[in-house]
Amino acid sequence: MRFSGIAPVRAYVALGHVLFAALTVVAWLHWRERTLQLDSACQIFKWIQNDGLQIEAHRYTAVLPQLLVKLFASAGASLKTLLLTASLAHVLVPWMIYGVIVHVLRRPWIGIAMAVAAVLCTRLAFYGVVLEVNYLLSYPFLFAAFLAAHAEDPDRRWPKWLGLGSLILVLLVHPIGSIIALFIIALFVIGANRRAWSLALAVITIGWALLGRIILPPTGYEQGLYSAVWEGIGSLRSGADQPALDFLIGHTWVYTTHYVALWAMLAVLTIILARKRSWAKLALVWVSIIGFILLNVTAYHMGETAMMMEKNFLPLAVMVALPLAMEVAQWSIRSQRLSWIPFALILFLQFRGISFASREVHERLFLLEELVSNARSAGGGKALVDTHELDAMGLHIHWALGYETLLLSVVDDPERATVVLATDKQLPGSPIVSHAFPIEDLDPQWFRVPVGEERVLSLQPIP
Repeated sequence: MRFSGIAPVRAYVALGHVLFAALTVVAWLHWRERTLQLDSACQIFKWIQNDGLQIEAHRYTAVLPQLLVKLFASAGASLKTLLLTASLAHVLVPWMIYGVIVHVLRRPWIGIAMAVAAVLCTRLAFYGVVLEVNYLLSYPFLFAAFLAAHAEDPDRRWPKWLGLGSLILVLLVHPIGSIIALFIIALFVIGANRRAWSLALAVITIGWALLGRIILPPTGYEQGLYSAVWEGIGSLRSGADQPALDFLIGHTWVYTTHYVALWAMLAVLTIILARKRSWAKLALVWVSIIGFILLNVTAYHMGETAMMMEKNFLPLAVMVALPLAMEVAQWSIRSQRLSWIPFALILFLQFRGISFASREVHERLFLLEELVSNARSAGGGKALVDTHELDAMGLHIHWALGYETLLLSVVDDPERATVVLATDKQLPGSPIVSHAFPIEDLDPQWFRVPVGEERVLSLQPIP
């Protein structure tokens, strides 16, 4: 659908820009929460410390924020600027893709679907800036826009080949990308007159899903998830508790109402497709959603942190937002105007949830700040602390502690840098259980930690 003659679409598009602008503000205000914890701290540290591109688990097309950080680093920017860049890039890259879809490719309704998907299933995951699955809320819509352009005029070559390029973006950003790509291809194949190119893309996608693990062998973590799926099937048969399903249900009406908007939009989509008797499309949506939920339920049958649980369900937003927006695009102008209000309400409520989630994420950051303060009071440099004391303090995840405390201490006061690592005194030799790195190998441009004797830090109050 093009802009000409469709006045309501301008209001939708404008609201999408407002949403991304608001998300940019949140990314600016909460850059510390988004970059100084867990996976984000670990990966961003590597971006700054190590030469060359740091590609995690073959996620090659998630590299844009890293390129921006390295560009600013080469220009001599401060550590705070680099962390702020990493935080903002997570929003600015999708916003740029939104602009391309809406204003260059002239596919406003696909862009509108992308705006909805950006917040529909996102809350805590917004604060995990290096979670590559976040790109499955933007790259697939660029792919869909090229498919739509090709379907409108099959004789033009550029949508076809750029569509193939955008498919590569989807496939190389996350293993789940092949599932989302197949869903989008099927969505366009249903009801299409000329299907040859879409079917060719489907063959490429299926081929990559089958052979990709041979070309790019999975990491130990990914291999563990593949094995967990089979174990999870057994747990389903035995009727065991399912943490992933409990998370999905709990954050629908028990702990939060985060997923209410998702189910409401799915209900609306179901009614629309049923009234049109679009049974094939309706079956595609429901089979895809149920299958995707079952995949995550089995893969994460042993549980995970709340942020990781949430990120697993992010692609559900694509499976609901895109087909619904494609249906709304066919409505009358009056119906589109009337639907703008619930559309705006959903964006507001989901954005509000993202903003309020910063409080939960800040709790850990506050404890890390307290830990760094204690380490500095004990003399700074390198300090060791027992995992059980950290647990009592409220810091229950220890593997990234070294990255977190180093970045946090340097960004606050570069001359008083400190690294705190967790040890387990109940194990023989009290081994370090955090990821450790040689202090003397740190780049002095960014990290100047005093090299000397390790201090044992006690968090117990002094009587």
